Amino acid sequence: MNEDPSMWLDWAKILAPIIAALVAGGFALRVSNRNVRTISENADRTIAAAEANADKSIAAAAENVARSVKASAEGTDKTITAAEDRERRNWVRAQTVEAAAAILAAATELDIRVDRAVKALTWRAESWGSPKRGVLTSRHRHEKSPSEFFMEVEDALADLNRAIDLFQFVADEQPCSAAEMFRLTYNHIMVQIRFLTQFADGNVEGVRLPDNASPSAAEAAHSSRDVVQTHTRKARHEREVLLHHVRTALGLAPIRLDAIVVSIPVGTRIQ
Repeated sequence: MNEDPSMWLDWAKILAPIIAALVAGGFALRVSNRNVRTISENADRTIAAAEANADKSIAAAAENVARSVKASAEGTDKTITAAEDRERRNWVRAQTVEAAAAILAAATELDIRVDRAVKALTWRAESWGSPKRGVLTSRHRHEKSPSEFFMEVEDALADLNRAIDLFQFVADEQPCSAAEMFRLTYNHIMVQIRFLTQFADGNVEGVRLPDNASPSAAEAAHSSRDVVQTHTRKARHEREVLLHHVRTALGLAPIRLDAIVVSIPVGTRIQ
């Protein structure tokens, strides 16, 4: 059977739009898929960038917090250190003043005992040149023995040495040096007190005096007494020098150094 060409034309007219639509749809679908991929890639990049920025922001914030915490801790440490330094300085200051006052009190008591011993021991030494050698008069009959006077001075010197040791534990270098000179002077005094004790017993240079040599005890005693008096004056001046260095080390007004004696009652704090 012969087919009519017009029928094919009609079919072509019907199929042409359908085919065109299919082709267009396929192209559009392809373009759409490409756009979707592009959008997805852009979204991924945006998300990655956002995450990176978020990480950077978090890291920066954490670093800022860490710096703040560190700065705060350092500030706290400095505050604590400053407070501890102030407390330590105040403690050293108080201990230095108290120890210096203890030295002065011990030195004052030692001066009293030295003076008493020198007078009694010199008189005892002089008595060896009298008709009643070495015999106390009724006025001195109840006086202590020479060794008792010596031990009194020795005990007072031990108290002074302990006070100086404590002072040197807390004080600065210059006051410590002044205290050591103070100690040395009183050690010289103690040597003379030891001699006076021997002379009061009628003994010169460790040898008991014979009757015909008894006046030598008095002469030797007078010599030792003069040495004690000289060193006592020196010690009084060194006491003032010690106070001067203590006040200077503590940032206080220096005292005058031209006086011979600086008297501070027992228990008085250095202002």
